[in-house]
Amino acid sequence: MVTLIILGALIALHAFVAACELAVMTARPSRLQAMADRGNNGARRALALSRDSSRLLSTVHLIMTMTAIVEGAYGERELSHYLEIWLR
Repeated sequence: MVTLIILGALIALHAFVAACELAVMTARPSRLQAMADRGNNGARRALALSRDSSRLLSTVHLIMTMTAIVEGAYGERELSHYLEIWLR
């Protein structure tokens, strides 16, 4: 049960990071600027990230790759026995 919770948390982290990347990269800069002008700190940060997208993409891809490696290694170690029994 703990294994499934850990794997679920890793998958949720992976999905959250992917959703954040998509949200920042597809947001309209004009709308973000208007929100930032009204004092929205989140919009100001998103605007800064979208303007320097190489740093954002590098960080996001690093996090997603590391998460996927841990998911695969942990999942294989913990679940391979059950798959082996099921496949026989």
